[in-house]
Amino acid sequence: MSEEEVVRVNVAKTFKNFELKVNFSVMKNEKVLIQGPNGSGKTTLLYLIYGILKPDSGYVTVFGETPSLKLRQDKMYMLEEYLIFLENSTLKENLKFITSLRYFNIDKLEALINKFRLSLDKKPYQLSSGQRRLFKLALAFSSEAELLLLDEPTSSLDLENSNLVKDMIKEYNGTVIYASHDLLLKESAHRILYLRNGKVERIEIR
Repeated sequence: MSEEEVVRVNVAKTFKNFELKVNFSVMKNEKVLIQGPNGSGKTTLLYLIYGILKPDSGYVTVFGETPSLKLRQDKMYMLEEYLIFLENSTLKENLKFITSLRYFNIDKLEALINKFRLSLDKKPYQLSSGQRRLFKLALAFSSEAELLLLDEPTSSLDLENSNLVKDMIKEYNGTVIYASHDLLLKESAHRILYLRNGKVERIEIR
């Protein structure tokens, strides 16, 4: 793991009944797991790093820059829970559209789709929630982004596929910041940040 800093977060973000106030950094190739109860700020934190949300005060830097569309296209990828599928098109047709938008390693993508046993002839509405998640994970891990952000990556997955995801995070050639309640995913982490009430309660180094 390199000592080069990839992410620096020193922000405050206030909502109606909640304030997120955190300060930490993430190094190159580090795998950082964010855990905490529902409503503790895990997803908000990922969105701040990705640049979808802006801090009320403080700053976020990714590769020394403020998060931007260009950074998201060139160096970052987020597992989008609300990734829009073309519901009446096959997965193969969806892939053709999605892979036209940014870089993906097509060989790796096809290998992951086979590993997850996904049929490209099916349409998204024919997939279970777990299969939809696996399709999104195949895209994320074949993006080869230098920074990968994953929100509940094993949600709706069985134990076999959760184990695959655990290993994929551990072996990923890049930095991964991921939020999850799944205790299995602790095994992939260099550090675990425990959030409670919008603050880092403690940090566990593994």
